[in-house]
Order: sequence, then structure tokens, then C-alpha cells
Amino acid sequence: MKVSNSVSIDSVGAILADTQQPLKRRFRALFTLKNTYDPQSLPWIKETLDKEKSVLLKHELAYCMGQMSLPEAIPLLIPILNDHNQDSIVRHEAGEALGNLVPLDRDDDGNNRSLSAIKALEANMSDKCPLVSQTCELAMEKIRWLRDATKQEIEQLNCKKFTTHDPTPPMASFDSVGKLEEILISPETSLFDKYRALFSLRNLGSSECVDILGRSLHRNRDNRKMDLFMHEIGYIFGQMCDPDSIEYLEKIVEYPECHEIARHECVEALGSIGTSKAIEFLKNFINDPSLVVRQSVEVALDMTDYTEDDSFQFWTTDRGIEVAS
Repeated sequence: MKVSNSVSIDSVGAILADTQQPLKRRFRALFTLKNTYDPQSLPWIKETLDKEKSVLLKHELAYCMGQMSLPEAIPLLIPILNDHNQDSIVRHEAGEALGNLVPLDRDDDGNNRSLSAIKALEANMSDKCPLVSQTCELAMEKIRWLRDATKQEIEQLNCKKFTTHDPTPPMASFDSVGKLEEILISPETSLFDKYRALFSLRNLGSSECVDILGRSLHRNRDNRKMDLFMHEIGYIFGQMCDPDSIEYLEKIVEYPECHEIARHECVEALGSIGTSKAIEFLKNFINDPSLVVRQSVEVALDMTDYTEDDSFQFWTTDRGIEVAS
């Protein structure tokens, strides 16, 4: 299969797997493969995962497998989730990807992919790292919700503007935007419901919603139990690309006490927004003490580059840059 008129999956995969290539170029290759939605891309992703040292790239490899709608990726993700030698950021992304893929799996050949994935998710719900345990809890909640939801409920939740596989569905109904904020604030609401409120606010996309999301980001800045929640807000801001979110994102990036998973997402969100203000701010963190943040800045700055690189023409996608067809 061709990913463009002149570029094949294997040629792009070779760039991804080549550790001598600049990280930003490998990211471009990864998102090119992601957007093929082709199982032939998976061997290249696996090869890269097996030898890669960059936590940022490994976590992005898992993310892309969760977005490609290929249940064949399930056996590649389970060992990552179960491997306690992997960084928690990578294990988190593998768990979230499994939550996206299990509901799509229609495997009847006896491989029991979904059953194995569910067992792995359930086993890691008690992991000592909150990033991993919370991710697995959310994934299992999503799987149960989708299996019980009616066709009408699922159709009502589709959002044409955002086509990503999200870790939870948005709220099916709510009284007001203020009620969504109450869900985010209340200590009584589950993380699953808080996530659903986040995605409802994203889908509405108003200035009021941006402010609610931003306040939620800062309200939890010193709560390490909410690192995963904060990283999701950063991700959502990256999808919304609203310049009004810049001030909220900057305050997380410049706060070193925040977990690097949250700072990384806020960096990438600023790269997606790509205003001159955001770009100049990111340049201050090129030498950040956190390698994940430094590499995120490198990739985020590359997301704002619309020039030709060798034989490829690039443009931004949901979380990266791909080869134009």
C-alpha cells in the first residue's frame, strides 16, 4: 500500500525505526503510518518499540496504535502494559490504547485477544503507579459502558469535529456548562465522570468551556493524584487549538513540580496552537531538565514548521505531522 504517490509504508517505517534520524523526523514518519490505518504499519511500530529508548516516542507509538482502529495491535500492547520496567507514561498509553481497541475487536479465530487485554487491564488496576492504575480503571469503565450502550446512545455521542478515540465518551446529557464544572470540582464524582465532563466541554468549545478547563488544570496543579486528569486537559487544549488556553498551558509547563506527563501534553498543545506567543514561550524550555519535556518542545516546535523537508511536504495532524499525499 502507498501512503502517497511516491512514498511506501516500508520507506516511512524505515525512517521511524532508524535511531540515527532526528526525533522530529521519526515523529513525522510515525504519524504518516498512523494515518494509513494499515496493519502493514504495525511491524515497523513494533520494531521501533522493541529497541527505542525515548520515553516520549515509545508513548507516542502506543498512542498511535490505539488510534489506528486495528485490533491486531492488541497483542503488541499487552506486554508493554504488563512490563514494570517500562516508564509509567508508556504503560499508561498502552492501557489507554487497549481500552480503545478492545471494543473494536471482532476476533473469532480463537486468539482471545480481547479476553487477554481485559485480564491485563484488570490486573493493572491495582498498580502502585496512579498513572497506570487510573488509566486501566478508565479503560475498563469505557469497555463496560460501550458494551451496555444502545446504538442510539453511541450515535448521539459522535462528534464530527473530533474523530479521535477518546478514553471516555462525553456526557450524554447535562443541564448546563456550570453543571459540568461542578462534576470536575466535586470530590464525590468518579474520574470516569470527570473525564466525560472534560470531553463534553471540549465538544462545546466555547470561551466559557476553555476557562472551565483552564481553572480545572490549575486547581489540581499540586495534587499528584490528578496528574492523569491534568494531562488530559492539556491534550484537549491541543485539540481545541484555542489561543485563550495559552495562558493556562504556560503556567503548567513552567511549573516543574507538575508531573512531566502533564507538562509534556501542555507543551504539545502549545505547539498545536502555534501562535508566535506560544512558539516564543516554548523556546525557553529547549534545555528543560526533563528529557520528556525537552523532546516534547523539539517536536512541538517542528509542528509549526510548514517548510519542505527532503522529498516530503508536511502538515499538522491530531498530535503530529504527516507526509502529504
